[in-house]
Amino acid sequence: MALPDDQRETTPYPPGQREQGDCYGRILPRLSNAPFPRAAIHYAPGNTFTLTNLDTGDVSIQIDKQVSVGYGLFPQTVIGTVLNGPEHVKGKTLLFKFYDPLYLNPDDVFTQSLSPGPSTCS
Repeated sequence: MALPDDQRETTPYPPGQREQGDCYGRILPRLSNAPFPRAAIHYAPGNTFTLTNLDTGDVSIQIDKQVSVGYGLFPQTVIGTVLNGPEHVKGKTLLFKFYDPLYLNPDDVFTQSLSPGPSTCS
C-alpha cells in the first residue's frame, strides 16, 4: 500500500550536503532507496511489533501512545502493551525505546576520538 506524500520520508538524512560525508569526510551509506513511512505513521497507536530475543523468545507489543516520535530523534519512544511474551510482562503497559536507523540523523550521534588530540567533530 502506497502512502501519501505527507506520510512518508524520501531520505533518511536531512536536507543538505550529505554527499560530502560526515565531519571526517567519510561518505555515508544510503539507508533506503525507496520512500518509507514517517516515524509518526510507523510508530502510530494501534501498530504492533514483534521484538525478537534469542534467550527469552519473541515479544509482541501494541503501541498505545507516542511519547517522543519523529525524524532525527535518537530513540522513538512509545508506551505500549505487551500482547505476547514472558508471563511476568504479558499484559503490562510499558515504555519502549526503538533505536531505528531510518529516523536517526547520523550527524546527531556524538562521536569521540580514541586517539589523543582534539577531535575535528563537534
